[in-house]
Amino acid sequence: MQVRTQFSPAWERNIVGHKDILLKDYFTPDIFADAINAILYDGKSVVTPERMRTIDIETQHVEERDGDIRADARFRDLAKIVEVDDAIYCLFAIEHQSVEDYTMPLRIMEYDVREYLRQVKSNKGVQVRIKPIITIVMYWKADKWNQPLSVKDMFDKNTVKWLEENGLGGCIQDYRMHLFEPCAEDNLDKFKTELKDVIAYVKYSKSTEELRKYNEKNRPGLSKDTVSLINVLTNSKYVFIEGKERLDMCEAFDGIKAEGIAEGIAKGIAKGIAEGKAELKEKYKSWVTLSNNLKKRGMSNPEIAALLGVPETELQDAFKMIKEENENESSSKRLYAGLTSIPVPAFVNPAALDIFSVFFSRFQRFLYQTEYSFPPL
Repeated sequence: MQVRTQFSPAWERNIVGHKDILLKDYFTPDIFADAINAILYDGKSVVTPERMRTIDIETQHVEERDGDIRADARFRDLAKIVEVDDAIYCLFAIEHQSVEDYTMPLRIMEYDVREYLRQVKSNKGVQVRIKPIITIVMYWKADKWNQPLSVKDMFDKNTVKWLEENGLGGCIQDYRMHLFEPCAEDNLDKFKTELKDVIAYVKYSKSTEELRKYNEKNRPGLSKDTVSLINVLTNSKYVFIEGKERLDMCEAFDGIKAEGIAEGIAKGIAKGIAEGKAELKEKYKSWVTLSNNLKKRGMSNPEIAALLGVPETELQDAFKMIKEENENESSSKRLYAGLTSIPVPAFVNPAALDIFSVFFSRFQRFLYQTEYSFPPL
């Protein structure tokens, strides 16, 4: 008999992206308690760090199949047992999401069910009452969540209608997840820690004016950890000044706004130069084509330049540029022909060759844009 461990997909494992790692580290007991109090208790101080303890975020489902024992692991983001009243305990869990997931209600249902089963199994056959689980999904985007909020939302609408019309609607067990969206939160003052500022910066990340108003009203001075998290969640570039305990976000916001304006101007100039260069090449191509036709009729370069109304030296520059471009194109074609003429082993996937062709065409375009010249072959 073999024992195998199956890990869930990457987004469900403890090996997660940079955002998830930062969020897990940021949610200290103080921040965790603040989130629960604000979202579930409207800002009242019910949950305190002193009355909570962290539990194992991993749950496993073990089953025997074809003589093998398979262990399927799942990892929660954050989970804590909290004494909400004298001898009254609840398990609160937070799942962080930076992308929408159609299957999220099922994922939360699976996490919760596995935890209930773990509680039952840990009692070793003794019938002890299990502790309730409340899981909150925190969606770290400025946009609204547009995916199902419950298992029932995942059903076909016509099916739901038929079930309700035939008296079976109440027979379907639904499972609804608790979702927190920064864009839907109107009372940020419910949050008592710097989590308030993180949520605000995500909420207003698409509105410079709203973010400016928030800064003017609250004048936040934020810790390095908070600034780092804001940068990652909103793709910002606030620079924390070493040696200082906190960053004045009003000053940082004005600085990054000015930097953004300068960057926009620079990009505009670069775009203008590129467009101008492309127009110049097209003009030179037309000159060269016309010149070649006129030369066949016996006209000289000075006569052609006079006909075009340009200096003869500029006409010579046109011939030089088009010649170099044609040589680059010819060299790249010879290189491609040489590479594609190499016998392809039978084990090579034809799809890989298609991918290579796309890559090479993009590489060729890059060479033209950067005006790189191939050495003679």
